[in-house]
Amino acid sequence: MFPDSITASLPYPVWLTAAGIAGLLWGSFAASFAYRWPRAQSVWRGRSRCPACGRNLRAVMLIPLLSFLCLKGRCSDCHAAISYRYPLSEIVSAVSFVVIAALAGPGANALWLLALAALLLPLAMVDLEFQLLPDVLLLPAALLGLFHHLHLGFPQGSWQMAALGLLIGAGTGLGLRFAIRYWKKQEGLGLGDVKFFGLAGWWCGALALGDFMLISGLAGLAFATLWRASGKGRLFPFGPALCIGLIATLLLSQHGYVPLADYYRFD
Repeated sequence: MFPDSITASLPYPVWLTAAGIAGLLWGSFAASFAYRWPRAQSVWRGRSRCPACGRNLRAVMLIPLLSFLCLKGRCSDCHAAISYRYPLSEIVSAVSFVVIAALAGPGANALWLLALAALLLPLAMVDLEFQLLPDVLLLPAALLGLFHHLHLGFPQGSWQMAALGLLIGAGTGLGLRFAIRYWKKQEGLGLGDVKFFGLAGWWCGALALGDFMLISGLAGLAFATLWRASGKGRLFPFGPALCIGLIATLLLSQHGYVPLADYYRFD
C-alpha cells in the first residue's frame, strides 16, 4: 500500500494532527540545519549542544516546543537564553504543515507539497540570516518536482509545460537581476533567486508563472515593509516571499483558483 493511499483513508482530524506533529518535528531539524550548514558544521553528525556552554543536550531537552516552554527558554546547565529561532521555526513549520494538509486534503498531492515545504522552510531560514538560497536545498527541490510530476502524470499538462516553465522562470529571474543592476546600480536578485524562479516554473508550469510572480511580489512587498520598519535596512531577503508564492500557487492551482492555470488538474 502506497503512503498516499494510507493518508487518503485517514479521518480528517487524524490527518491534520499527524501533519502538525510532523511539522513540529521537522521545524526543530530545520532550525538546526539553518544554524549549522552556513557555519560549515555537520548537519547529520554530532549531538545538539548549547552554543553558550557547549554541553550536549539531553533527549528530554530536544522535545519540540515543549522543552523550550518547560525550561523557560534557558539552558538547564548554564541558564543561558535559548534562541527563539527554535520555537519559532517549530511553530511556523507546524502551522505550515497543517495549512497545507487542510487545503490539499489527504492524498498524494498533499504529501508532495509537504515534502516541498520541508525543503523550503530551512531555505527561507538560511536566506533570512545570510541572504543565501543554497543549492543543497534547491537541487533536491527540483528533483522532488520531477518525482512529483512522474507520479501525478505532469499535472501542468505535459512535461513540455514543466520544462518550458523552468526555462521561462530562470530567464525571467535572470532578466530581472540584470534590469535591477542596470537601473539601480545594485544587486536586487541573487543567483539563488534566479534559480528559484526556474524551480517555480518547473513545479508550476509555464502558464502559472505569472500567478507565482504576482503572489510572490505581494508577499515580498509586505515582507519588505515589515523588514524596513524594523530598521534592518533597504535590502531584504526575497527567499521567504518566493517560498510562500510557490506553495500558494500550487495550492490554488489544485482548487482551480489560479487564473492562468485554472485548467490544471491535480489528482
